[in-house]
Amino acid sequence: MNQGTFSALGGSMLRMVIYVIAFTYSLSVVANAEAGVVAFALGESSVSRGETIFVGDVVETGDNGHVHIRFVDGALVSVRPNSKLRVDEYAYFPDRPDENRVRFTLEAGTVRSVTGEAGRANKDAYRMNTPISAIGIRGTDYTVFSDAQKTRVFVQSGGVGIAPLDEECSAEDVGVCQSSKLVELFAGDSHVIEISLLRQGSGTRQRQQILGAPTVALDSDFELTTLKLDKSVEVSRKTDFGEDSIGWSHWSNYQQVLGDLFKPTAPFLADDWRIVSANSLFGLFIKPQTQEIPREGSIDYSLDRYEAYLLNGSRIEQASIQDASLTVDFTTREFQFESQLSNASISEVLDVRGELTPDGFLRALSPDYKVNGGLTDGGAGAGLLFEKSIDAKNRFVGASGWSQD
Repeated sequence: MNQGTFSALGGSMLRMVIYVIAFTYSLSVVANAEAGVVAFALGESSVSRGETIFVGDVVETGDNGHVHIRFVDGALVSVRPNSKLRVDEYAYFPDRPDENRVRFTLEAGTVRSVTGEAGRANKDAYRMNTPISAIGIRGTDYTVFSDAQKTRVFVQSGGVGIAPLDEECSAEDVGVCQSSKLVELFAGDSHVIEISLLRQGSGTRQRQQILGAPTVALDSDFELTTLKLDKSVEVSRKTDFGEDSIGWSHWSNYQQVLGDLFKPTAPFLADDWRIVSANSLFGLFIKPQTQEIPREGSIDYSLDRYEAYLLNGSRIEQASIQDASLTVDFTTREFQFESQLSNASISEVLDVRGELTPDGFLRALSPDYKVNGGLTDGGAGAGLLFEKSIDAKNRFVGASGWSQD
């Protein structure tokens, strides 16, 4: 090898070494870039108030931990108890929005995310991954719960696109996945999306479920004063609708109408609640089963608590349930639900026979009524939603919790 060749190779090697050093340094700068600051920290958490959050950091919370992070573009992320969030990427360029890139991984738990300028200026630059799904935004405020088996998303404002991670959707990308399994969710829909990983033998498959109320449509002249409360109606014998194994929430477009009676959906997105069903006002949730329901015999249940309304055009009035009974026959896989629904001007008897499914769900449907719910652990209790049409303008809508006699 002559001196010129050696010099040329030496120059090439030197340039290569310089390039590798520069590239490695650029990666270290990106990996250690400042992403945000902890604005609030309460309880057990891996960070403290005022601490800087860098790209690559992982924020963890314990049983009572709660952390708020304000990012460099004004985004806000609330990390709820028993959660683990990783900041994979956070690049914000006010003058070059095409270069923005924001990517998180929620490894477990619940977070609420309010999009900042990086996502608002370039929605395709944002991604929230979970172990099984990818969430892109349409400019939004949303809450997501995830563990290794499922993801649930509820949108407070704006919209999201959610798809399972598979050959069509990579965790390394940002933006909404262009997947054939993509589901879009917007705040006005008042829905919850759940993606679950179901195991079948040695393989796996994913299921998407939308818990929603497709018939929700509040009239544009629905006034805040149109909720009529009847003080004689006992809404509940308990102080908290989510204090035991049965809980329900209201869809967000009723919040202003219901005022202090409004119950948000977000608290039920955690792992210790199971989505059961929905009607045009309520979403119903129960705690996951640890005991199988009986396979024979029957159980009579007593009404423990309820909430009911009469919807009439642009008015909503409190209603009562009287003479209510629920019997589940585990041998025939059927249930019988009876009650008298009434308010100051209308009274209606609801007498329904429906199906008990193998996984403990209660279902009954006709052109005039919709009744659905589920049994709690081992059939110890039941949650039931009902919706009964009276005429073209009037319908009763309610939620109820039941315990064994």
